[in-house]
Amino acid sequence: MRVEATVTPTAIRAAEWRALPAPPRPRAARSGSRRHRARIRRDPLDAPAPDSGKTARGDDGERPREREIDCASAGAAPVGPMPTGRRPGVGLVGALGRRRLRARTIWQNHGSAAVFLIRTDPGPKRAMPVISELFVYPIKSCAGIATVRAQLLVTGLEYDRNWMVTDPAGAMITQRTHPRLALVRTAIGERELVVNAPGMPELRTPLAATALAGAEPLAATVWRDTVSALDAGAHAARWFSDFLGSPARLARFAPDARRVVGAKWTGAFTSYAQFADGFPILVVGQSSLDDLNARLRRKGASAVPMNRFRPNVVLAGLDAYEEDYVDYLDVQTDNGGVRLSLVKLCTRCPVPTIDQRTGAPDPAWPNEPTDTMSAYRGSQQFGGALTFGKNAIVVNGEGAFLEVGQSADAEIAFRD
Repeated sequence: MRVEATVTPTAIRAAEWRALPAPPRPRAARSGSRRHRARIRRDPLDAPAPDSGKTARGDDGERPREREIDCASAGAAPVGPMPTGRRPGVGLVGALGRRRLRARTIWQNHGSAAVFLIRTDPGPKRAMPVISELFVYPIKSCAGIATVRAQLLVTGLEYDRNWMVTDPAGAMITQRTHPRLALVRTAIGERELVVNAPGMPELRTPLAATALAGAEPLAATVWRDTVSALDAGAHAARWFSDFLGSPARLARFAPDARRVVGAKWTGAFTSYAQFADGFPILVVGQSSLDDLNARLRRKGASAVPMNRFRPNVVLAGLDAYEEDYVDYLDVQTDNGGVRLSLVKLCTRCPVPTIDQRTGAPDPAWPNEPTDTMSAYRGSQQFGGALTFGKNAIVVNGEGAFLEVGQSADAEIAFRD
């Protein structure tokens, strides 16, 4: 595939970093003693690692050739200093480091020469990852439950974030301000949610919202959303207040309440969540955690488990961070097909620094894994916020069961 481009005579602004058209290729020529050349070359990210023992070759098996264009002969004046820094996603390891993007231009300041790279991609890719782990978090920001089978509802996995700890006014309480919530363990009984924590008696509250039909209504707030909830009662309130050392209540999402996911990310499709931060499901690739842990070990820090990132669905079989580029995830189950749409990268707060076994950061590495992630997971799309995993909504499959070991068909589109 031949890709050609020219250098424009005007300075390039960051907002104009777009794929350039493909006019007829100008002939190479020299202009006086000073030459300003733009090189079009195959993306070096496609080349194998230096120690791989392989030679980088093009799609046709031939060694890639480097082509030079003299800017003056192309009618272009030397441009000013090029914007530096990476475009969103550029330079990430894993999928983007090995795939060519669809007609995108990356400008770099390279002395007096305007150097740019163009990467091409023939179209969406498909992969067949496997569901390796499933997690349900009955109470928001408390410990999750690993399960091998979970029913899918329009609001996510059954029982996921059905409950939330609030202050007396109904505002959410999470590990961001009360890291001891990590020590609260839950179990799904036949008719009750069973809650335990160190030094506390066992707490039981009804699973069915109908059992709280006569409960005091509570306006619960998750970020900017206020939804109808049911107060789990004075006993639960005392339990959480005693454990956290500050006034708290336990709220149950009301059965007739609806919390709509932001249309900015779902488009014309209407999706719902309960007490999750913003989306019904979080998907993380196992290879992404493996890569992060390899980076942590290289600096002498301890590896972190998957529970630091609190996913619902863990996928094995993708490249590191390849879930960033998954558009759809299709799973065929015994009781129907499931389609998840992965709509937004998950931006990360300080919670991953909290050891979920102790409810506190590691004293030796209190800012990990955030410090390590800051070197390569900052997103320009989200103002430099760190991302890990991708949020998903349920398109099809309400009532179906997801199971560990199921294969999924992932549609992957690489883009900035």
